[in-house]
Amino acid sequence: NKMGPILPDTSPIHISENVMGGPGRKKMKPLPVTGYDAQAILDFYDRRPLQVGWRLNALGIPLFGWYLGLLMDKAMGIADKPNVQRKRGEELRQHLVRSQSVALVKSGQALSLRPDLIRNKIWAEE
Repeated sequence: NKMGPILPDTSPIHISENVMGGPGRKKMKPLPVTGYDAQAILDFYDRRPLQVGWRLNALGIPLFGWYLGLLMDKAMGIADKPNVQRKRGEELRQHLVRSQSVALVKSGQALSLRPDLIRNKIWAEE
C-alpha cells in the first residue's frame, strides 16, 4: 500500500481523473494576489469586443423577447391571469439560468436584500 507524498493543507492541488490513489495529484502554483486593477480589466475587454458583445447578447436578446411577450400579454388583455403570470415568471428564471452569467447571482443578491423589487408575487414565487 504505497501512499504518495502528503501535501500541506495550504497547497492548492489539481485532482485528475485518478482520484483514488496513484499519481492523480499534481501541485499547482497559487495565483499571485494582484488586487483590483480597473484599467487592466478595461484594457482586457477593450481588446475583446466580440466576446463582450456575445456575453451581452446571451442575456439581452432573450430578455428582450421576454419583455415583448409581456407587452403582447398586456395588449391581448391576459396579463393579469395567474397562469400567464406564472409562465412569465418561469420564463424569466429560465433566461437568467441559461445565460450562465453573473446576472443570476446578482439578481438573487438584489432580491434577497430587496424583495419588493418584484411587485408581482407570482413571479417572485417562480
